[in-house]
Amino acid sequence: MQDSIPLLSISRPNIPHLQRSFESVVAKLDTYLATRPYLLGGRPSFGDFGIWGNIYQAWTDPTAGSYMNKNARHLVAWIERMLAPDYEGPFETFEALTPTLRPGGQEV
Repeated sequence: MQDSIPLLSISRPNIPHLQRSFESVVAKLDTYLATRPYLLGGRPSFGDFGIWGNIYQAWTDPTAGSYMNKNARHLVAWIERMLAPDYEGPFETFEALTPTLRPGGQEV
């Protein structure tokens, strides 16, 4: 990854911002996944598959993974569940999901 650092615009001044951003996303996803097995309900959606790869890669990193294991048990359970996703129920209704996706509601 060292060679990629300049391409990713990572520098000493923006490392704290990147860390806060990572921690914020982890916290929001952990809270969101506390009440459902997948992003849209009881079965995986394109959204789950779309973000899972990046979140999984972060989880396999020793530093990020340690943080996630310590602070985001629901998110880690989802990561592990996505290794072999299964039907656990239907998608939630649009009416049930809408408030969870709006600012001020339960945010993703």
